[in-house]
Amino acid sequence: MSTEIPTQKTAVDNTAENKNNGSIHTSPKKKKKQKKRKKNRCSHDKCRTTLSFIDMQMTCKCKHNYCSIHRPLANHQCSADHVSIHQAYLTKNNPIIIPSKLNVV
Repeated sequence: MSTEIPTQKTAVDNTAENKNNGSIHTSPKKKKKQKKRKKNRCSHDKCRTTLSFIDMQMTCKCKHNYCSIHRPLANHQCSADHVSIHQAYLTKNNPIIIPSKLNVV
């Protein structure tokens, strides 16, 4: 009884067979599409102004970026509650000062 172990063909053997058969399979090169960078625009409706680097650094408390015209709270409908944010900041950072009692001499 002779048992033959099937051998695996390597990539080098496969290329040699393809050349002998006359059919060389080459994969077509696909060009990669370059993704367009999203332009940084003002978040206000109907405003298509591109934001500068300085405008990008000044983010409103409602987590949106606005141009210099729409940045003030009165010029955009801000969803953040600024009053409660400032009250929480003041209570956290301003300790209660209790005067010490004077000793009677």
